[in-house]
Amino acid sequence: MARILKIIIATLILNMCGSPLDLAAKPDPGKKPQAQPFYENPSARMPIITVVYDNNPYGEGLETAWGFSCLIKGMEKTILFDTGGSGKILLANMSKMGVVPDEIDTVVISHIHGDQVGGVHSLIAENRRIITYLPGSFPEPFFQDMKKRGSRVVPVRDPLKIGNGVYSTGELGEPLREQSLIVRTL
Repeated sequence: MARILKIIIATLILNMCGSPLDLAAKPDPGKKPQAQPFYENPSARMPIITVVYDNNPYGEGLETAWGFSCLIKGMEKTILFDTGGSGKILLANMSKMGVVPDEIDTVVISHIHGDQVGGVHSLIAENRRIITYLPGSFPEPFFQDMKKRGSRVVPVRDPLKIGNGVYSTGELGEPLREQSLIVRTL
């Protein structure tokens, strides 16, 4: 539930302020400001965010366990945010929901706890073309293991555009570093 709240808050911030990359950009004092288009891609559809894995009952026939994962469809890329605590449960719930691992383009992992990364290896075994965005503070052996399994890994330290209307906040917090996902909904 806390993860859903973070996504909602980040979505509200994006809708009020624009892209985190816009916020981080330094204005050029010699350049005249230009109007920015409201939509990066006017033909983009509204995102559909579906919980795939949670410790609260959220769908008939789906298994519950400690952890979180949600699927974001309808954007430029199909994104899985976190992978729950068990690959077996993640893949079983995806199957029951009609989600095929091959349709996932990108995985964004919020932080190193097992209830967020527990399903990533099982998912990568089913789809090796996934690009995985990990906080840059993850241990180097985790990055190497993901690469060995066939995933392209992107370390994230600063705000980053993942696709049209989808951003990472970059690493936040101390001592546990984590990233949040921002999804444009307007």
